[in-house]
Amino acid sequence: LIRLAYFNVQEMKLQENNVSREYYEGLPVTSVALIIPLIYTICILFNIPLDIIFNKLYILILILFVAKVKIPKLRGKKLLILLFIGIILLVSMLFIK
Repeated sequence: LIRLAYFNVQEMKLQENNVSREYYEGLPVTSVALIIPLIYTICILFNIPLDIIFNKLYILILILFVAKVKIPKLRGKKLLILLFIGIILLVSMLFIK
């Protein structure tokens, strides 16, 4: 909640100056919607115990949410590639036990 409020205030400041953001500060929440299913699919395909991987994954995600890491915004072809990967993950998860 604090991260979201901080982001909204920063975004309002940028919009007042007519500046568009070129990067995210910290891991964007929307990217987690791709990371978690990807790791899940990999664990299922390679018979890796989920509890071992997911505990560490969630801790890493929590750290990256608040880290001062600049992650570029994806546009154009890169965004389409991620969308394609997401569709492949969705279809593969429908057929994985």
